[in-house]
Amino acid sequence: QASSEWDLSFRFAWIRINGGVSGPGGMEMLPLDFENYLALDAAPAGDYFADNDSVLAFDRGQGWYRYVQGTDEWFVSERVNILKSASGKYYKMEIVDFLDEALLPGRLEFRWAEIAPLP
Repeated sequence: QASSEWDLSFRFAWIRINGGVSGPGGMEMLPLDFENYLALDAAPAGDYFADNDSVLAFDRGQGWYRYVQGTDEWFVSERVNILKSASGKYYKMEIVDFLDEALLPGRLEFRWAEIAPLP
């Protein structure tokens, strides 16, 4: 947590960014619910967030997943995450799945690409 040499940290359903209380990298994220991943080619303006004491950036708003209490049902939210990395570059990231072949939770599958910075 003391290094700025990382961007994301994954531990089961907890995703941390290197910014705010999770690290000194200055990383921020803008969650965009119901956005088209392929249509985003530049970072939009908006309220970018870092991790803080009350909520991780990936859990803001509707969060990146939904779990049905008392069941084994996990659902990935329709969300594109815009990430400003510790190096100042911007990326789009979409979590595609959280289940393995046996439908057990804990294996993240996502796609990502570098995008143009804020205009």
